[in-house]
Order: sequence, then C-alpha cells, then structure tokens
Amino acid sequence: MSLSGTVIVDAPQAAPDGKGENNAISAPPPILRIKDLMYGNDAGNSYQTVRMHTCTDGHVADQCLKPIVQNVNLVGLKQRVIEILLGSPNNGNGLIYKFSTNTGLITDSEKAFMQTVPDAIGGMIHNLAREDAGIAKLWAEEAAPVIALDSVVIR
Repeated sequence: MSLSGTVIVDAPQAAPDGKGENNAISAPPPILRIKDLMYGNDAGNSYQTVRMHTCTDGHVADQCLKPIVQNVNLVGLKQRVIEILLGSPNNGNGLIYKFSTNTGLITDSEKAFMQTVPDAIGGMIHNLAREDAGIAKLWAEEAAPVIALDSVVIR
C-alpha cells in the first residue's frame, strides 16, 4: 500500500440525493519508493525513518479502511544483506565468517536469505568464503546493492 498506493472502497452509504446508495472511494497515493526500501530515506545511516501507511482498524484487507501515515524505522535492504553476510555487533558473525571457518550455527534469517537469493549467488558466497574470506567480504560489500535490488523485484 505504501509502495504502490491503494484504492479504498467504503461500505455503501445513502446517496446525497436520497436515491440509492454510493460507496465512498479514496485513493491514498504511494509514499514509499524502491530507494527507501533499498537504503531508507538517507543512504548515510543504517537505520532510517520512512513514512508508511499503517492500518489502524485491522490488518486484514477489508479492515484497513482508514490508514494513517506514520514514521517507521526501517533498515534498508542493502544494510540487511551486509549484516547477514558480514555480521553485526548485535547479531554476531555473518555467513562469510561461518562458511570460511566452518563454525557457528546458521540462523533462521540466514537460512531464509540463502533460500531467497538465486542459487548462483548462494553458491558464490559459499565458495568464495571457503577459498578466501577477505575476497568474499570485498565481494559482499560490492554485491550487496545488487542482491538487495533483486530481493525487491516482484516476480
């Protein structure tokens, strides 16, 4: 809804002229861009605040009839890819370290990442990390925007 916009059709109400019923229609415009998903509002920080439509009356399609715009903290997908591959202070070592040292448990989010990226990319990450962790880290930093963009493409 925030990315593409939406059309909201309310329940039928009596027509102003008293003859029949009308459905009130509203069309909140898109307020989130692909760039926001990739980088957040500001590419210089890891965590950004973006504006998003939020449902106030339920999260089922026929309940979200009066969305409001809220500021939401969003980690850009590029940053998420980097954190999964290289690790972060909050989440520990990333996949490259785990593959290169053959230590550590693969988390659910790392498993989901490996299942989501194209097979060639997953294989490349695994093989590069086993051969040379330094090169794998450099590759991850360069490839993160491409991997992130691939994850937002609607298939």
